[in-house]
Amino acid sequence: MTAVSEIFDHTFTISDARVTSDGFGVGLIAVAHAFWSDRVRAFDQPDDMLASPYNVPASSALYKAAVAFMSQSPSPSSGFKVGKLMGPVAQSVELVPATPTAGMVYSLNVDGQPVSITADSTPTLAEVTAALTTAISALADVTAVDTTGVKVTVNADTATVRHSIEVTSGNMTVKEVTALGSPSVATDLAAIEVVDGDWYFLKLVNAGAASIKDAAAWCETQQKIFIADSGDSGIIDGNVSNDVLSDLATAGYNRTALMYHHKPDSQQPAAAWGGVMLPKLPGPATFANKGLAGVDVSPLDATARGVLDAKGGNYYIDIRGLGFTLHGAAVSGRWLDVTVALDWFDVSLAERIVLLLRNNDVVPYTAKGIELIAGQVEAQILEGGRLGIIDTDQPYAVTKPKLADVNPGDKLDRILAGLGYSYVLSGAVHKVKVKGNVQE
Repeated sequence: MTAVSEIFDHTFTISDARVTSDGFGVGLIAVAHAFWSDRVRAFDQPDDMLASPYNVPASSALYKAAVAFMSQSPSPSSGFKVGKLMGPVAQSVELVPATPTAGMVYSLNVDGQPVSITADSTPTLAEVTAALTTAISALADVTAVDTTGVKVTVNADTATVRHSIEVTSGNMTVKEVTALGSPSVATDLAAIEVVDGDWYFLKLVNAGAASIKDAAAWCETQQKIFIADSGDSGIIDGNVSNDVLSDLATAGYNRTALMYHHKPDSQQPAAAWGGVMLPKLPGPATFANKGLAGVDVSPLDATARGVLDAKGGNYYIDIRGLGFTLHGAAVSGRWLDVTVALDWFDVSLAERIVLLLRNNDVVPYTAKGIELIAGQVEAQILEGGRLGIIDTDQPYAVTKPKLADVNPGDKLDRILAGLGYSYVLSGAVHKVKVKGNVQE
């Protein structure tokens, strides 16, 4: 015993318990593959997957998605995760050529290899579909099926291999009709979440409408953001109402956005968009008006853009020589940054309350205890103001019950009810309108 103990007795506890908060800066690439058996694997860089024991080909959609995700500046500091889907199904894409005229050229790229056929002087649609079928079937790992005079269906020979099939002429529509696997994407995502749920952004390496809609339905029940991408021609056709974007919009999902892009498989624009945004989250960052490294702007005319706007889609176009993501909204019309802000507040407030209860021997059911808990709510609002997520220059409020008004049953059960709050999000400016008056 030292002399100081005669006058000072210091007992302390280190309150260092922590709650695992949602990984706002973490993205998951979900894909059916045969490279490893684990449900989830984390990587720092895409090239880490190329070497043994993974041996992921640089030509694979998985690698391309990872490259798009990590090629942004700044790139996600936490790298990325790969979630294994257990229900691989062969990719299937329908090509519908327009009625030919003499000398009409039909062209597309399959895994970067150009395919082109030219109609003769007296062409028929049956001749066109037959010629396309022959040319495509000559390529590796794909088989084309001719529905004579109607369409050509391109099927992948290997269920775990995804091919880039992109039309380059304006006289042929494309639609992915890949079936939903078994187990479903939603079932697989739920299993992935059990193994590792510490991720926020979902990139699905499967542009089939069935899989996209299945993933969207699952994400709506989670604290996740899902950005799908698709090059289906019906998305930008105002006369088509059963395309994947229209179906998602009808469902009114707040957590799913769809980006139309003419090169969804070779450039993986949704992955690039996630890679741009995750380093900024959960701070005040709109998904609109962003540039995507390695992604071409889509050649969309005013009519196509109008259709996308009406259907609730997103796209990437050139404005004054710069690429812009428009408009940063979910298919419901809600801005994605609003959903992120709400998720952040929910997760962070829960963390504050849990730590308060965990790191104190008791939070008394007294006026002082109620004030202590309400103070955590106000502190979270102020933190949102500091980060620029919440506009604390606008009125905000935290409501709390008076001890005398507490339900006696709640107090016996040690439940504090009646807390509430209100605040105004900072929002974002996406478009500026200026009206001038110039006189000479």
